[in-house]
Amino acid sequence: MKLISFHVNKQKNKKPPENPEQRQVMDTWQQPMPPYPLEQDPYPIPPDSPRQEIYPIPARPARRQKRKNRLMLVLGLFLLLVFAVIILIQYIIAGLQPSEDAHLTYIDGIPVHEDFVAEGAMARPGEKRKIMYVVIHETDNESMGADAKAHNNFIHTNGVNNELSWHYTVDDHEIWHHIPDDETAFHAGDHMDDKGGNKNGIGVEMCVNADGNYEATLRNAQKLAAALLHEYGLSIRDLKKHQDFSGKNCPSKLLNANRWDEFTSGVQDELEQIKQEEKNAEKN
Repeated sequence: MKLISFHVNKQKNKKPPENPEQRQVMDTWQQPMPPYPLEQDPYPIPPDSPRQEIYPIPARPARRQKRKNRLMLVLGLFLLLVFAVIILIQYIIAGLQPSEDAHLTYIDGIPVHEDFVAEGAMARPGEKRKIMYVVIHETDNESMGADAKAHNNFIHTNGVNNELSWHYTVDDHEIWHHIPDDETAFHAGDHMDDKGGNKNGIGVEMCVNADGNYEATLRNAQKLAAALLHEYGLSIRDLKKHQDFSGKNCPSKLLNANRWDEFTSGVQDELEQIKQEEKNAEKN
């Protein structure tokens, strides 16, 4: 401890050198180094130095611009992702919403008579739904006069206290509309199963009355089916027969004659014609 104290005292009591040059050197050492400006490189490389070519120092404004560009790119990608998610959500919501009745009045010159079963009748449960199919049936009623109008009277009379209904009846000269397209009906024999005929299908009954023209009825049914498929954004794959849902041999006359593929082909032709006419109208 005495040595340290002596050394310190010795340093404190040390006299400055008498030589002016030596004194100047010591004064310079004792001065603090001046701080460098933040924008200034403390060890600059001369412009003509070979190190400048080998290890060029990028300008700071360029680095800032790169960071800004990256930020703008990330922001753009984020906004694009948000926009895509919004479109997807809207598409999903639109798919879940029930369809609305098209209220068809004429189909290629064929009159469509709208005469809905009264609300509250057992034949009309009134449940809204999404339309996914057009389901083809036959009335199996070969009686004289059992045309579309007669079946309209039948459904109004018997549908009050019975779960018995379909949407359209077609004969050789007209069409009758009994239940709104956007409501369920009892025609496919599959109760109210999700994605079933009753729940999601439009039931179309074709008349087979002895005094009617069955071939004309088939043509009218093809036109109606094509119009409904087009109206609700469906394809030919969504054209079904009663048999597809319950196994019943219906439409029996058509199936017994092995003409279902022929009928389907006719509906496809009518559907393509509707689309072509729509394109021609847009051009004009």
